[in-house]
Amino acid sequence: MAPGTGVSLLDGDGHSVPVQTWPLAMWPDGSLKWTGHAAVLGPGTGDLLLTASASAGADPADARASGSGSEISVIEDAAAITVDTGPLCCVVARQGPDLIRQLAVGGQVHCSGVRPIAVLERRRVLPRGEERVRTRAPGVAGSVVGEPQGTQRWGLRAGGAPLSQEASGTTRWLPSCIRLYVYHGPTRVRLWH
Repeated sequence: MAPGTGVSLLDGDGHSVPVQTWPLAMWPDGSLKWTGHAAVLGPGTGDLLLTASASAGADPADARASGSGSEISVIEDAAAITVDTGPLCCVVARQGPDLIRQLAVGGQVHCSGVRPIAVLERRRVLPRGEERVRTRAPGVAGSVVGEPQGTQRWGLRAGGAPLSQEASGTTRWLPSCIRLYVYHGPTRVRLWH
């Protein structure tokens, strides 16, 4: 696809479906090789058709949505990032032990203080059997950065490393990465490590 080419998503009846698109890889001449897409689809959604269009607002390089009437609101400050999709509001900490400070649906807080916890298991084989010792350590965010943003999907990557308090002092474990995504409309948060 040439730069400036838009993308449209159509349902089986030819109606436009809101879609967010972003570039994943480019050819040496600057044209798009691979694109990523996000759309919120209801149950029973039939066949869909993704097509190139002349719509400048749907240019994959712009990471915007086509056919969308409302957007995800993101407010960033030094302490946190607040994401509001309409029905869902999520406050993500920039640093510290809490990844999600607060998650509200319809204005009602459903959870707060969401913390990643790592578990290290040490095993030793002894004459009488195997011994297992598990150590729990809270994850600590070292950096929180946004991923492709738009009107249909918002994401971030939180990097850090679990810290454990041991007799010998504080030990930082291997670095970790947690991704968090919210979508326009649904009241769910997608997390993975």
